Amino acid sequence: MNLATELEICNKYKNGGSPSKITDEYNINQYAIYRILKRNGFNTRAKKTHAYKEDVFDSVDTELKAYVLGLITSDGYIANKNNRYIVQLSSTDKEIPSFLAELIEYPRPLYFISSEGVTRRTLDEWRIMICSKRLVLALEKLGVVNNKSTREVFYEGMPEGLTRHYIRGICDGDGYLGLYPVKNSIPQSSIGICGSMHILKAISGTFDTILNVPQTKIGIRDSGLAILQYRGNRTAKTICKWLYTDCNYYLPRKHAIAQRILDLKTPKELEIEKQRSLQHALF
Repeated sequence: MNLATELEICNKYKNGGSPSKITDEYNINQYAIYRILKRNGFNTRAKKTHAYKEDVFDSVDTELKAYVLGLITSDGYIANKNNRYIVQLSSTDKEIPSFLAELIEYPRPLYFISSEGVTRRTLDEWRIMICSKRLVLALEKLGVVNNKSTREVFYEGMPEGLTRHYIRGICDGDGYLGLYPVKNSIPQSSIGICGSMHILKAISGTFDTILNVPQTKIGIRDSGLAILQYRGNRTAKTICKWLYTDCNYYLPRKHAIAQRILDLKTPKELEIEKQRSLQHALF
């Protein structure tokens, strides 16, 4: 941002303009406004001007809370430094920050970051950023950490019945579902989840205990991030059925792939359908 624009923002604030209105006018983050004001000598600090629910993670007792905790664990960011408390969730999928906004009843629109004219950004992004000490401290108790990527902790205290929603949030935040064509055969499925070694070992153990899906080797990428992968239609169907059926919150594009995996027919099933069609044709 050039100096002329900064001075213009400072003048608007000096003349009574609120940071929230200036944010809307210039399409920049409200906390960037406060940094500009501080840099130009204004003695101010970011203040919460809109009410929202800050007690949502004092306990995890609903599907939405478990799912959003998974999203924040895998794809979110928290800061707890120098008396500064921030929770942020950004994604190229607008639905992901929208789930957090729904949970806390956030009254403002999501912050939109356009990719237009930005060489390093190929996709648009949506973001929600909240300043809340109570939310940050609650999330820390649930395994979310500062400067994460390899240090996240799987929350072991999830109530019975909510674990699958929590893991679905982790998968929707930083995982993939894939269907790959095979010549002269049905497509093959693959599921992968990225995260810390602690989280992936816990997920692998959960799949083994609940779904009878054997634990598999966890790989390590060059970045140090671990990845848990499963291949094969039978295994993928078992996992997708547990994660994505009879649920209310999910990333639509991944839910659609999960449904395609569940709809796959085995060669035996295809042969049975073929024989039935032939018998029907004879009669």
